[in-house]
Amino acid sequence: MCIRDRVSTQSTGGLLRSTCACGTTDNCIFIEMSDERAVIPSVKAIIILDDDGARITSKYFDGDEDSEKQVAFEKLLYNKTSRLTTPRHDVDILMLENQIVVFYFSSDVLFYVVGRPDDNELVLESVLTGLVETLQLLLDQVEKITILERLELTILAIDEIIDSGMILEVDPNIISARVSMRDACAETPLAEQSLSQVMAAAREQVTRALLQ
Repeated sequence: MCIRDRVSTQSTGGLLRSTCACGTTDNCIFIEMSDERAVIPSVKAIIILDDDGARITSKYFDGDEDSEKQVAFEKLLYNKTSRLTTPRHDVDILMLENQIVVFYFSSDVLFYVVGRPDDNELVLESVLTGLVETLQLLLDQVEKITILERLELTILAIDEIIDSGMILEVDPNIISARVSMRDACAETPLAEQSLSQVMAAAREQVTRALLQ
């Protein structure tokens, strides 16, 4: 996915998809504000719960590190959505405490992406879909036990999709390839890594530092 600040095509709900400078037509997201200042789309949180409402993993990007407040919000989120049937076969959406939440359930795992009230739900949905489809590529089954057994893959996938709330990538094929590479590098001693692996890891660290 690439992100461009301005295009000349018509917008629908703030989301523009068009051929851009990268030469592609897919997965290019453009967001425009009413004051004509372009902003990079972002999310407030990614939350993954089990079917009892217990946290599997969550990551918040709004700067609020109050764990009690987070747990209370996750409990409210679970109580509002766990009995719904739509997210068992399609992405659903709701407004909760002045926040947009898109969510999808797979087996005994509940996925949520939280955004601000003025965020575009299609962008949030692309983040959610990208995460779920990435895990489908990385794991045998997207269920609680397989996620917990390789929890680091889920955490790495979230890091590849979001950095400090900013959306970096939503293509599951690209994300899964990057996660697999990082996982392989983590398991391989530095002395045994190839030069390309070392350079790729260094390049990624520099890129992330520049985006901070």
